[in-house]
Amino acid sequence: ASFDAQKREIINSMTAEQIEKRYVEMTEKVKGVLEEEERKGREVDEKIEALKMERDVERRVWERVKGKKVGG
Repeated sequence: ASFDAQKREIINSMTAEQIEKRYVEMTEKVKGVLEEEERKGREVDEKIEALKMERDVERRVWERVKGKKVGG
């Protein structure tokens, strides 16, 4: 109900051109936010991959060190 009241107020107080302009502004703002979130998600994915690679390298080094100690 509250949304309908807001919608009615906007329609009654703004021209079609004003509504369209506001719509374009808001969609651009939302698009910008979504693009930023996608960028952050890619950065997180890249960090995760880097950490996985680092962990794999550490595991291999540890196995070599452990093998040398056992083999003497």
